[in-house]
Amino acid sequence: MLLDDDFNQYERDYIKRIGGSDKTGSIYPGMIYTYAKAIREVKQKALDSSLDEWDYAILETIRRDDYSAPLKYGTLRTYEALLKLHCHGMIIRMERDLTFDEQERVQAWLDSAIFKQYKARLKRIMTKKVKARLKIISYILGLDDKFYMLELTDAGIDAARLKRAEIAAIYDTMCKQYARDSTMFHKDAESYEKFLPTLLIMGFMGASTGAVLAASSSQYSVLVSEAGYAHVDLFGSNGDFDAGGFEFGG
Repeated sequence: MLLDDDFNQYERDYIKRIGGSDKTGSIYPGMIYTYAKAIREVKQKALDSSLDEWDYAILETIRRDDYSAPLKYGTLRTYEALLKLHCHGMIIRMERDLTFDEQERVQAWLDSAIFKQYKARLKRIMTKKVKARLKIISYILGLDDKFYMLELTDAGIDAARLKRAEIAAIYDTMCKQYARDSTMFHKDAESYEKFLPTLLIMGFMGASTGAVLAASSSQYSVLVSEAGYAHVDLFGSNGDFDAGGFEFGG
């Protein structure tokens, strides 16, 4: 969905490099073997990798049907997370055909100014290495046409629920530590840095913890800027964003 035309061109270039012909459509046996081997290796490496907080943050965006993750977290980072989630059995491409309303939502996103700017930006900076990586991941995920949606499997739903409970407990600990000894919290703030992606996307960032993290964590402001949350009132959150999450936008 992101770069269909570019991916198709990459495919033609790839066939040429390994001896096929994009004009006749002929394919040498080595092509199938080489591509299949690359896919197996990519899938195995993803399966062997443990899920981190970024992966769970992407899982949460899928749960919310939010299309803007590549803009907020970065295209390659998002696709790598999708790959790991897929290989761990957390997400799949929706097997049924999209309803008219769902297609309309997807098309509205594709027609939006922010997506068009994003696509143009990627075309300017895309490298062959990154394009090849995205092509393989897209193939594994089955993202081979414009209208598709990803959804959580039963395992993904359970994982998202457990992660939210974990992050809620961590947030509760942070609040209690800050109330008990704000100076110590300030010193220990960086120990919570790895949880920032999920703390932010799940809405667990109140006034006290947000303000102190902003002052004491070297990664807080960087992450907020990277994830596009600078315009969101993080400090007014009480963690209850299930009804729609943060307001993404330009």
